[in-house]
Amino acid sequence: MIDITKVLNDILKAVLGKDVRQAIHDGVKRSNEIADDCDKRQTNLENQYEQLIKNFSSLSPSNVEIVDARTGPDGTVYGTLRKRLEDPRCS
Repeated sequence: MIDITKVLNDILKAVLGKDVRQAIHDGVKRSNEIADDCDKRQTNLENQYEQLIKNFSSLSPSNVEIVDARTGPDGTVYGTLRKRLEDPRCS
């Protein structure tokens, strides 16, 4: 869970103009970081879904599982399962 309670409290408790501006800046910056992370994860999910749909076959449903395994934890899609397994980042 993403917690921005501290940033919100800083905004509420800031008294001086400088402190208020800094607290608002920090809050907007954190919100932007959260949005960027969500966007990246959503894009990774959409790419993974497209790969699954593209390779789905009712004659061989296990192919979908193999295609799904080609996607690394960071969203990188490898051309083959072997390439993903050989990547040290995926160990």
